Amino acid sequence: MPNFATLVWVAKAEIIVLLSLLAGVVTYQLLIGRIRTNRLLADATGPISPFRVQLLFSTILIAGDCLLHGGHLTLVDPVVATAVSSASNLLYLVHKYLKPNRRGNIS
Repeated sequence: MPNFATLVWVAKAEIIVLLSLLAGVVTYQLLIGRIRTNRLLADATGPISPFRVQLLFSTILIAGDCLLHGGHLTLVDPVVATAVSSASNLLYLVHKYLKPNRRGNIS
C-alpha cells in the first residue's frame, strides 16, 4: 500500500502534466490563429479599453504570483490580493454596465 507522501507526489505530477498540456494546446491554438486576440483589449468605445487593460494586468499579476510560488501568494497579502482582484473586476463590470450602447443610451 502506497504511503501518503507518494500519493501527494503523484497528484502534483498529474496536475503539472495536465496544466502543461492545457498550456500547450492554448499556445498552439494561439499560434495557428484559432484563438483570435486582435480585439482582446478593445471595446465599443475604442481600440484599447483602460478598464480591460487594468483587469488583465491585475489578473496576470496575481495569478502569476500564485502559480510561480506553488499556489501561495508571496508578493502581497492574500487579503490585499483578493481586495485588488475584486475591485478590478467590479470596476470593469460597472464600466461595462454603464457604457453607452450603439444607440447612445446607457445599457
